[in-house]
Amino acid sequence: MSVGKNCSLTAGSVIGGSTRIGDTCWLGLNCTLKHKIKLGKKVIVGSGASVINDVLDEDIVAGVPARSIKYKVNSEQLFLMAGQAQSPKKNYNNTKRFLHY
Repeated sequence: MSVGKNCSLTAGSVIGGSTRIGDTCWLGLNCTLKHKIKLGKKVIVGSGASVINDVLDEDIVAGVPARSIKYKVNSEQLFLMAGQAQSPKKNYNNTKRFLHY
């Protein structure tokens, strides 16, 4: 089994031997990856999904057996849906607050 950089493997995930997981992938709760599966880069596997075939880059799969539900999603949008993107930080130090009585 090989896992790429910046991957998120969640609790209950079952991964078969000789499986390759690409960079920046997110696996949902209790998902199952069959033996000798290849996940591309920036893939999201839905919770409870059972992946039995290879998955292409920037794809979202879900279901039993897992099927593509969205393909070639904008990278920023892809990880906002997965909850991995950081929200922009607001700089509260520069905001001026006036009290009006």
